[in-house]
Amino acid sequence: MRNFLQNLLMVFAIGLCALVAVQWHREAKSSASLQTLEGEARRSRETIQSLRGDAQRSEAEVARLTKLHEADLAAATELARLKAELQKSADECRRLAKQMEAYKTALDTANASIKQQNESITAQNEALKTLTADRNEVVLKFNQMAEQYNELVARWNALQEQLAKSAPAPKK
Repeated sequence: MRNFLQNLLMVFAIGLCALVAVQWHREAKSSASLQTLEGEARRSRETIQSLRGDAQRSEAEVARLTKLHEADLAAATELARLKAELQKSADECRRLAKQMEAYKTALDTANASIKQQNESITAQNEALKTLTADRNEVVLKFNQMAEQYNELVARWNALQEQLAKSAPAPKK
């Protein structure tokens, strides 16, 4: 039995060696697999961080584009308001141009009337000057005649006084 136990011990020793070799091989595979998984995990973490950075940049870009879109909508609204205001101003300008033409026509008519009135006034002034000259001439003749009359009256009165002095006083 001694041989048997030795043989059994050797079988166990060889079995243990085989078991150690299998476990060592399995450990080596597990270690390699673990390093591979750790590398993949590290790459995944890097990818995740990169994707998070991309996501933040994308969110920032979306926020920026949203603001630009809102600004674009505000600008479009403002543009529409300004177009309406421009149209209103253009209509007002056309209306005022028509009104200006009417005023211009009325002014031309008034100027023509004033010119005609000025010509009439000039003719009337000339006639008034002529009448004034004629009146002055008549007044001058009247004054000469009044002087002659006054002289005649003065001579008549002088003659009446002489006659009254030379004639006897009437009896009362």
